[in-house]
Amino acid sequence: MDELSLHPSVISALKRRGIVKLYKFQEEAIRKILDGKDVVIVSGTGTGKTEAFLTPILQDCIHHIGEGTRALVMYPTKALARDQIEKVYRMFPSIFGVSIAIYDGDTSEKDREKIRANPPSILISNPDMLNRILPSKWFRDILSTLKIVVLDELHVYSGVFGAHVHHLLRRLRRKARRRLQFVGSSATIGNPEKFGKTLFDRDVEVISSKGRVTGKTYHAFIQPLTRSRISEAVELANIMTNAGKKTLIFVRGHKEAESIKRLANMRKIKMGIHRAGLTERFRKKIEAEFKRGELEAVVATPTLELGIDIGDLDCVILTEIPPTFAKYLQRVGRAGRRGQTAYVFTILGEDPISRYYSENPDEFFKQDPEPVYIDPTNPVVTRSHLIGMACDRPIRLDEVEKMGEREKEIVRELISQGYLVERARRLYPTEKCWKSLYSVNLRGTGDIVHIYDVKRRYLGFREMPTAIKELFPGAIYMHGGKLYQVLEFDYKKATVTQIPQYLRLETKPIWRSEPVEFTPVKKRKVYSIPVTYGEMIIEHVVYGYKTRDFVTKHVMSETMLEDPLKYRFETRGIAFQLPMNPEWDLEDAASAAHASEHVIISAAQTVVGADSAEMGGISYPDGTIFIYDGAVGGSGLTLLLIERLEKALNIALKILTSCKCKGDGCPLCVYDYYCGNDNKFLSKTKAIELLRKVVKLKVETKTVTSPGVGEPIS
Repeated sequence: MDELSLHPSVISALKRRGIVKLYKFQEEAIRKILDGKDVVIVSGTGTGKTEAFLTPILQDCIHHIGEGTRALVMYPTKALARDQIEKVYRMFPSIFGVSIAIYDGDTSEKDREKIRANPPSILISNPDMLNRILPSKWFRDILSTLKIVVLDELHVYSGVFGAHVHHLLRRLRRKARRRLQFVGSSATIGNPEKFGKTLFDRDVEVISSKGRVTGKTYHAFIQPLTRSRISEAVELANIMTNAGKKTLIFVRGHKEAESIKRLANMRKIKMGIHRAGLTERFRKKIEAEFKRGELEAVVATPTLELGIDIGDLDCVILTEIPPTFAKYLQRVGRAGRRGQTAYVFTILGEDPISRYYSENPDEFFKQDPEPVYIDPTNPVVTRSHLIGMACDRPIRLDEVEKMGEREKEIVRELISQGYLVERARRLYPTEKCWKSLYSVNLRGTGDIVHIYDVKRRYLGFREMPTAIKELFPGAIYMHGGKLYQVLEFDYKKATVTQIPQYLRLETKPIWRSEPVEFTPVKKRKVYSIPVTYGEMIIEHVVYGYKTRDFVTKHVMSETMLEDPLKYRFETRGIAFQLPMNPEWDLEDAASAAHASEHVIISAAQTVVGADSAEMGGISYPDGTIFIYDGAVGGSGLTLLLIERLEKALNIALKILTSCKCKGDGCPLCVYDYYCGNDNKFLSKTKAIELLRKVVKLKVETKTVTSPGVGEPIS
């Protein structure tokens, strides 16, 4: 520490924390940050990344006491920010003159006024709040002294959210009065240098360490023979909690979380539920009760994947193999943080990825964290932040001249639509523009549907296009461990009524999707097939639903909606045509293309690190296949896929040829949990024939520029 010439107050604070010697990566990070370098710190959970970036910030603040805000530290969520500020106070409780404050959606108006009147040395916030305060006059004072911007949990800023943050930082640099220094921190990221450069829009230096302070952790794959994945998760949770082990279950989505909570209630397990779509107050209550030991277990979607301190966790149960090894490390890293023995159970399902890794477990555990991706050219995101730029400060016409053609086109659209108006060679925001700024959702650009009960009490929300598949009239909707039935749906809100918990009912939508428009952006040949990447408009239509037994999945009835629900959204995707056999009839052709689409998407998940719900697919009997980003506006996944499609096709063929099932396929090869057509019209044998033509024989097909021929199957 002496070589770093740290201030005595900083050294004393570190020693009070029991830190008398820094790790090598900490010393290097502190030195680089003090030298003004842009850095990305990559080190395991519990190794001291916070000390590595906070120590040089405090050193700088001590030398500039009373000179305003020197550092902006951003966490991806409010909960994580508040968890971390407690850690900061414990680390550095009494450095005279250095003030720290949080400014986010939970900050009271009284505290906001204090911050605006007397800016702290270190301001802690999140990207969502920065988007709102960046145009404000008082934030100019922050920017006049701001030097360092830190983004902790850097791996979270991927996909659409990452594209938003890229543009947000670009706006921050535009408005700042000096060159800002950027610091990123992550425990799990496969391409820190490239990703840091893309996100920060400048070169970065990577400082890494592979260590982690922990006890022994046992990892096990579980293949249930007689139970479903969710039943197995509940059984494991019951065993572990009875043994006094604090347990966290990670699931793929909210329906699975609610199903596990429902089964846990039947087993009398003290289990909480934590997922997006529940109110902030509800989630905080669950976190606090779990931390205090009032709950034995919690079932969660990835909302608890981040580093929120929820106490001495002993066991993590995963109901599926996560989409990336980085996410696996992030989730299982929650257990054993106090040095105790930890247990990790990953439940394998009846799907191609589970089967692949059950046969090749070493291949899974020997992986490195995958690359993180963003697509800064996402047109929906770009539009949002051009609006933001104008609100931050009028856009000069010479700034527009330096933009790319797509950005210029969006600027022209904003002028013609009444968002921007030109005066004195500058573009000023209109009232319409300001209203649009405050409606931007950085986490996902889909429209929000708010959920109320019959007494008009607010329960939560769902995002489009998912909402039309879960909140259609008549749907049985699980929320916070309770059962509701949807009475009304009008695209903005849904009204539900609570129904008895003992009813063993659930509903499944009958739906389809199809591309309405496709605009080519980029092309390349994969083997001999022309593959096109482009902008798309996808339409989802829910036209009915099945009512099933919640436990046995027996279909009890099928209901058609009087008025089908429709939702269109912009996204991005790839299109190509497989070489069909001219002797096949329409049903054979449709089954071959549909099965190929399913298995290619399954294989693509491992190639680009996608979750099973993050990409959608549509096939046509003429062999045309569309694979698109599930996020509104696009996420960058299919942009990555077009460059790695050869690998995906080979994995897809291997999945099909190694499956021992007979006939038209099974859940281990071609079935898809999210299939809108209920896994009808599937043929494994014909899909093998198609993919062999592509991979082995390299048969040529035509370029796809529009929807295929025949009825689409999604």
